[in-house]
Amino acid sequence: TSLGITWIGMLGSFGAGIVALSNFGGGNPIGTDTLCLLAIGVVANDIGALFVGSAVGKTPLRHWISPNKSVEGFLGGTVLTLGAMFLVGVADKSSTWNSTGDLLLLGLVISLMAPIGDLTESMFKRNLDVKDFGSIVKGHGGILDRFDGFLFVMPAVYYLTITLQPWVS
Repeated sequence: TSLGITWIGMLGSFGAGIVALSNFGGGNPIGTDTLCLLAIGVVANDIGALFVGSAVGKTPLRHWISPNKSVEGFLGGTVLTLGAMFLVGVADKSSTWNSTGDLLLLGLVISLMAPIGDLTESMFKRNLDVKDFGSIVKGHGGILDRFDGFLFVMPAVYYLTITLQPWVS
């Protein structure tokens, strides 16, 4: 539908905006660093939410939108995301995000926005009365379910980046 195309195109375009923050040709790789950290954070959030939510999840996050998502899963995703960002800081693996505080703030933004993207996509599916947005990744809500967190995280991380690292904008 046109809503899906607009939604994916508009929010997804922030990925290009993040990459454009890099100064290619020997310059500062902030855009590519940020996009890699964003991917690590979103995947960590999904994994933490899945495992903790499956193991101990009892309190529904938003039962009417997605009955399997729990507050415990949300907290598990947050802890794993913050842990992943902390490890990147300790390992000194980012040449541009070199403050542990900034990395933890990045992790917090990811932890808040990824579940919102996931819940929004679940709400679209529920309103359209469909189980999955595709059949390529069976049992996981379709291929869009792998990227719904990214779609809401990218705009937030773009604006966080130009706020914390203003010399790149």
